[in-house]
Amino acid sequence: MMYPFMTLNDDTEITHSEMKIDGTVKVYIETPNDTGGFHHATCWLPEYKWQDIKGYSNLEIAYFKNYIASVSHIIMELSRTGGFNALYEKASPDLESLKNYQIDNPKYPTRIAQTELSKEHSYTTQDIDALPEGKRAELINGQIYNMVSPNYIHQHLVMELSGTIHEYIRNNHNDSQVLPAPLAVRLNADDKTYVEPDISVLCDSKKISERGIEGAPDFIIEIVSPATQKRDYGIKLFKYRNAGVREYWIVNPSKEIVNVFCFENEEENNNLYSFEEDIPVGIYPDFSINIHELLK
Repeated sequence: MMYPFMTLNDDTEITHSEMKIDGTVKVYIETPNDTGGFHHATCWLPEYKWQDIKGYSNLEIAYFKNYIASVSHIIMELSRTGGFNALYEKASPDLESLKNYQIDNPKYPTRIAQTELSKEHSYTTQDIDALPEGKRAELINGQIYNMVSPNYIHQHLVMELSGTIHEYIRNNHNDSQVLPAPLAVRLNADDKTYVEPDISVLCDSKKISERGIEGAPDFIIEIVSPATQKRDYGIKLFKYRNAGVREYWIVNPSKEIVNVFCFENEEENNNLYSFEEDIPVGIYPDFSINIHELLK
């Protein structure tokens, strides 16, 4: 049996099997093509063995390999529990039921907090605006994602990274701005998406309004946590790319690694750095950041 894991913006479906006796998990990727058929590929975890690739370009496969590698630990865990469907079956779509399920099942507190509140109803930014004061959530493709309070290392990284980028901009690019969360970013012209990236760097001040940022920032940094990793490595990655974000960093403090996606140069779009390395900032060719040095 295959369990749904993620649907990407181009209708690519990613599913996974239950964990087999030998500890392996099958991940299947399928995308509808223009002729009524499908492109597809299979990856076996934990070995990352790829086979049965049909229709995808080398660039697309490289993109999928990077994504699956980033979320493999999530897929491996879900393969033992029956996938996200098992969670949906045990909790109704409304927020109160999800909260109650959290209390009764402490093993899944962060994952349930980030689960889509409804698979059937489509929300708008009006629903976000109607949330009680102090309540934060994001809206992506009409689905609401509850946001949990960040921890110390998250806020420390946001402060240090924002400060370093701000200092560079002040000395070199006065027309740019670095804007940390909480700040609304409305990626699309419609009212179905509202996000609050941890750090947004904007080169065009005309995109700033009283509501926040209207359109795609040039550079986005997300500090990943167990509560946000599925969204940061998954739907946000593809949403940011399609919206016109030029560069996207996913900073993982628990593993001390940074995934760097330079969407303007797809050939250089698969880079992984440790905190101890100098990480080049793609939108500013003469600028790099060493996170280990920042945290000293």
